[in-house]
Amino acid sequence: MAIRIEEKYDPDFLWDPMPFTLYFRQPLTEEHRQEIREIIGAWATIGYYGGLGGMLFCASQRVTFEENIVEWDAEMDRVPDQMGAVNVLVRCLETMASARGLEVEKLVLGEEVIE
Repeated sequence: MAIRIEEKYDPDFLWDPMPFTLYFRQPLTEEHRQEIREIIGAWATIGYYGGLGGMLFCASQRVTFEENIVEWDAEMDRVPDQMGAVNVLVRCLETMASARGLEVEKLVLGEEVIE
């Protein structure tokens, strides 16, 4: 199942850490949470060492969870192909979700305003 990506950020402020919010359709177990932390951590490590096209890419080590929501941020201003970097992460999350029988509703890049 492909993750739907919604871009809710101002491109004039890409030097600020970009919030990421991942919505699942069901609650996450502690095992799911740990696996998601590991995927985001691996993505950050690859990015830090230039594997995503930039240098010193930095994703937050603080990943927070609610029942079915995951939040973190990343400084991606030095990555020339930011959506390419995001797509690497998305493919990993899609594979993990499929293998664990999870359904992802969407990934929001930037601040989502609830009205």
